[in-house]
Amino acid sequence: MNRRGKVLILTAVAVVVVLYIEIFSYSLKAHLSWAKLPKLGSKSGKESEPFRILIVGDPQIQGENDEPPLVGFITRWDSDRYLQRTYWLARSHVQPHAVLFMGDLFDEGSKAEDAQYRRYLARFRKIFDLPKKNDPSDVTYVFLPGDNDVGGEGLEPVSNIKLKWFNQTFGDYKKPVSLHVGTSDIEFVQFHEILPGFSTGPGHGLENILERKTPDFRILLSHASLLSFRSDSVQAAIDLVNPSLIISAHNHRSNYFKLEHGSRNSVHLSGIKNFMTAKAESKGFQESDLVLPTESLKYFSFNLNKAPSEGTLHEINVPTCSYRMGVADMGYGYLQIYPDGSAAYTVLWTPSRFHQLFVYAAFFLLTKIAGYTWFFLKVGKALYQKCQQYRISGQKLHHVV
Repeated sequence: MNRRGKVLILTAVAVVVVLYIEIFSYSLKAHLSWAKLPKLGSKSGKESEPFRILIVGDPQIQGENDEPPLVGFITRWDSDRYLQRTYWLARSHVQPHAVLFMGDLFDEGSKAEDAQYRRYLARFRKIFDLPKKNDPSDVTYVFLPGDNDVGGEGLEPVSNIKLKWFNQTFGDYKKPVSLHVGTSDIEFVQFHEILPGFSTGPGHGLENILERKTPDFRILLSHASLLSFRSDSVQAAIDLVNPSLIISAHNHRSNYFKLEHGSRNSVHLSGIKNFMTAKAESKGFQESDLVLPTESLKYFSFNLNKAPSEGTLHEINVPTCSYRMGVADMGYGYLQIYPDGSAAYTVLWTPSRFHQLFVYAAFFLLTKIAGYTWFFLKVGKALYQKCQQYRISGQKLHHVV
């Protein structure tokens, strides 16, 4: 085969690899592995329509300060595209009534200058296709501040300026959000132990919910897990809000916690073979206590007690959706709540970008090896032919003499 033919074959293979990785791998992942949760609860008809929630954990779009300019430009472009593509697929799959952004929206938000913050916000809105603040939308968006947005991680103090920016940009995080879907009233209430107004005071910043009508389901939202670190202020907030469910993020991994009669059990949910694997973490924990099989599963079900103070309190801890967070598994939380008090939850695991980049690197390396091999074979063949010519020429000269 001539050189042109080899180049054409190599180009065709490269195009196929790029198309598969950048387009088809995402669609195939969604089509083959993402669970379709039951459409109806125990009731029948439209009144039993579930409340669908898409949960976005720790997107942490990359900032401009922590990487060299050229490297940062490339990595921001790539991670933004990854988030945009996977979010669009997740939203199309869920068709949510509400989308929850569970904090750490920006990786460097807490230390961003005004101009940088505006650029981060523009990128964030573009990635997640968000409507403008006052535009009507069929989807309700709820935004939580995280430590990377407003400060509070480690010894870094919470920035009142960044809290003000966050409120102006995403709305008042202290204000409950109520929705009515089917026959159910659902209310989202935020609690942030490290933020001003939550960690002090008799009602821990949640007194206003006492004046509101009690909904069918009240969901307590927190950037960091509440049942993992159940301090006095957290317990006071739980007693006050009396939530049916807690949703959190922050640690970048998928977990499930259950509080029953003052005793906490936990289960780690990780993306293995496109499914979830349940693994008991607490000592003395009985796996039979949960509606979670120990083998791989696509989703699990549990019951929300409409009088949670008398029953079991559940917490869903969603993984990060960004491949830049140093974890092997990324995904989006998908929760459905039914009017009868049952719920179904799964994680929509997304393709590993690092695996994809490894394929690119391996393909590049193989093409280099193939190219050098072809070059050395060609040079060797040319040298061999030259030696043959010299040998034949020498034989002819000797014969003439």
